[in-house]
Amino acid sequence: MKHFVLIFHLPQLEDFSLDQCRQILLNAGDMVKNYFGVTLFAGIGVPIEYPLRLCESYQEARQAFSQAQGNSPVAVFSQENDTS
Repeated sequence: MKHFVLIFHLPQLEDFSLDQCRQILLNAGDMVKNYFGVTLFAGIGVPIEYPLRLCESYQEARQAFSQAQGNSPVAVFSQENDTS
């Protein structure tokens, strides 16, 4: 299994749309599946305002990733997922 990290840089935090981000990842997953026959799973962390908090969002995305599965390949971090 290979892991990749995608970072979306937006001019304003208010520009973040969870639905749009999820749709981008679902579309990318469809394309990867069509071309390579591989299923793409993704986890989304919370948006951050300061680069120093990138590590937190990354860890949240990793937690969400563990919830991704065949019928729901894109999982979003929520406080309910946080077991620490």
